Amino acid sequence: MPGPQVVCNTSPGIMLASYGPRETYAAGGGVLAAENRPRYIPVIRPRRDASSTATFFTRRFTDRDSLKATLFPGTVLFLQAPPAYGISDRYIHIPEDYAIDRALPDHRIQHRVFTLPHSVVDRPAGPANGPCRSRIRDLCNIYATWTAINVAGLTYQDLIEGDAG
Repeated sequence: MPGPQVVCNTSPGIMLASYGPRETYAAGGGVLAAENRPRYIPVIRPRRDASSTATFFTRRFTDRDSLKATLFPGTVLFLQAPPAYGISDRYIHIPEDYAIDRALPDHRIQHRVFTLPHSVVDRPAGPANGPCRSRIRDLCNIYATWTAINVAGLTYQDLIEGDAG
């Protein structure tokens, strides 16, 4: 009698599996040990923004390859989660190594798990670094005025189609 068969959903897709479980906000300051003083002197700076780990799940090899291609240049990524997740919209940079794990020991099963340690950063600025096709309110920030878009030889349609980057 044959053993149990593993049935996996093979429809295409890349899903956010988890965010966290921890967000770390590194100290921006510290203390200074000055001579002839019994106590430390605090050096206060704003805390750094969040660092965390995002875990993505891909269903097919083509999804895995698409996510690898997206991560290849090391650019800043826009992460927007549903409001119910309690994660604010953010731009993330993955400065460290990331891992791709097989969801199951059988190599033929295409599901993969991406573990992406990252830091929250500011949105890239400037025409060459602006994120294309993420959110229209961000795209409009690349050019200060409609005149600037026209001078660049672009139209509103170019902006929507992501040709403004």
